[in-house]
Amino acid sequence: MDMKTDTQIMHKFDECMFLNRLGMVVLGIWPLDGRAPRLRIATSKIRLGIVYFFMMVLLCVQWFDMYSLWGNVEANTETFLSNAFTFAVMMKLSSYVKYEDTFRDIMQSMRANWRRVMNEAEPHNKDIMYNATVTARSRSNKYFLVTGATAVLYITMPFLRDSSFRDRKYPFFGKYYFDRDSDVVYLVCYMSQILTGSIIGLATHVTDTTFLICTYHFCAQLQILHNDFMDLDYDDHLVGRSYLISLIKRHQAEIRSAEALQSMFSQSSLQQILLSCLMICVNGFKLIVSLSNQDADVVMYLVCLVLTLLQILCYCEPGNELIVQSQSLDEAIYQSAWIKMDKNSIKNLSFIIQRSQKPVAITAGSIYELSLQNFMQIVKASMSGLSMLQAVYHRRDN
Repeated sequence: MDMKTDTQIMHKFDECMFLNRLGMVVLGIWPLDGRAPRLRIATSKIRLGIVYFFMMVLLCVQWFDMYSLWGNVEANTETFLSNAFTFAVMMKLSSYVKYEDTFRDIMQSMRANWRRVMNEAEPHNKDIMYNATVTARSRSNKYFLVTGATAVLYITMPFLRDSSFRDRKYPFFGKYYFDRDSDVVYLVCYMSQILTGSIIGLATHVTDTTFLICTYHFCAQLQILHNDFMDLDYDDHLVGRSYLISLIKRHQAEIRSAEALQSMFSQSSLQQILLSCLMICVNGFKLIVSLSNQDADVVMYLVCLVLTLLQILCYCEPGNELIVQSQSLDEAIYQSAWIKMDKNSIKNLSFIIQRSQKPVAITAGSIYELSLQNFMQIVKASMSGLSMLQAVYHRRDN
């Protein structure tokens, strides 16, 4: 393989990760090589510091807002939600900083897998890898549309909602104290909130979809491994045994990759699950109140509810695919030419079958398995909780 061909192959991989990489570079969380210039490392840390600064400013004015309106549940509910969401985004970014070396290893593994598969003569494996990438990118684009629609709503809703509790209207409720008598100061504060909201939206999209892209990549690797086991030819024992050993090493490598994903995203996914459940309850309650009062905020709460469920699905759907692909290896081994193998090779295959009985899964904080089954349980529990809130609210009115 010449250098030009390899460059073209890796250029396609870089195109798949371009938007996520660009977003991480802007946020200052893209893992840099140890040989990177010091100036580049310093500017990356400065960008991350600026991101934290804007989010801390937003948190502070929200704390002041809740303090000044303490005891007013209606006024403080949404402020608390946006405060918790901002804090969760900060924790996600901190997770990327903490596990920078792990994330760098994951990206290097993905690049090595892409180069190996795309250089193979087997077109079917190339299609598997490419289709997994297209699927991940398509879901990322849909997620971006929903987050973008939510951002637009937050920017425009201040002019439609009632602000009787506050002196000024803002996308995110906050108390500045020095914006009451100056329209210029108010405009600066308003634009700072739009900038901070854009940063929060970018960070949310980048961190969530990066998990999605990485997980789908390793799902494709397991699917390719599944096909390679089924196509295992053992007519030549020396060649067959050598090829089997390479497949076993690849299986072990995919397990290590899943463990790296687990260490990288376990804490952030747990934070997202807990926050999403809290937001579903509070957003649902606000939605019920808005429907009863026929407020214009109904649209915003509906979009936020959809976004919250989509965030959980963004973790659970690829996690479920990883479980399915890891459990399918035993079937592929059973359908292979294992009957022609020697005893040592059959023994090695039996170990892989036993390992595949324990699915490769990613858990949120080692307590919640990311799967579609658990996602549906969250949806059912959320709907039950909303029904109870609606009944309590209507009973109170009556």
